[in-house]
Amino acid sequence: MKQDRVISEVLGEEIALSPSDLLNQQFKRAGFGGYQRRQVDDFIERVADVLEGLINQVRQLKEKNEEQRRAIAEYEEIEAALRNTLMTSQHHGNQILDAARREAHVIIEEAKLKRAQAQSDATKLPTHLARDIQLLEQQRSRLRVELLAILETHRKLIDSLVPADVATTPMGFFEVGDPLGFPNDAPLAYAEEPIKPALESKSRDRAEEMEPDSAGEDQSMETPMPDLAGDGLEAAERDENHER
Repeated sequence: MKQDRVISEVLGEEIALSPSDLLNQQFKRAGFGGYQRRQVDDFIERVADVLEGLINQVRQLKEKNEEQRRAIAEYEEIEAALRNTLMTSQHHGNQILDAARREAHVIIEEAKLKRAQAQSDATKLPTHLARDIQLLEQQRSRLRVELLAILETHRKLIDSLVPADVATTPMGFFEVGDPLGFPNDAPLAYAEEPIKPALESKSRDRAEEMEPDSAGEDQSMETPMPDLAGDGLEAAERDENHER
């Protein structure tokens, strides 16, 4: 029977009792005091129906069990994949953190080196700047010496133009007070009126003496000298008029 085949497929060959066995079971008749045949047949049919229902239920449970087994297997595969992915991600994360730490350490060391290099560069000047500064200092010293020489020459010239008996201007007025050769703050305030006629007469008398005798004289003497006496007189007149 088909049900017997299904039962054997579901329950296996070890099942020794099936609904068909119950229905086809033959009992020997007893002569006296035996069971009623109709009641026994009805009970056997009921037992066969119950057994068939149980067999169907077992089959359905087995099918569900198999489906659940397959689902569990899939879930286990997914879990294994997720676990591997998590472990891989954690490993990569650790590698990224290590790389970031190393890179940060390298950046910090480079920053320290750059700061040290910048401090070192700030404390020392380049060679060409140091050379330029040295040249400028030499030029400044040479210019100072030249200015002092020119001022000394002009002072001697003015001293030679002013007679000793009429000159009332302090000689300290012509002293060099500033390294660049600038006069004192208010030098011409000390100039007095008796100097004017003497300076005018001496300027006319020595005009020819100041001309160079030859073209081979010093370059500084060939340069036209400013009329310091005239400028001094004009400044003295202005100061005197202002005081009045």
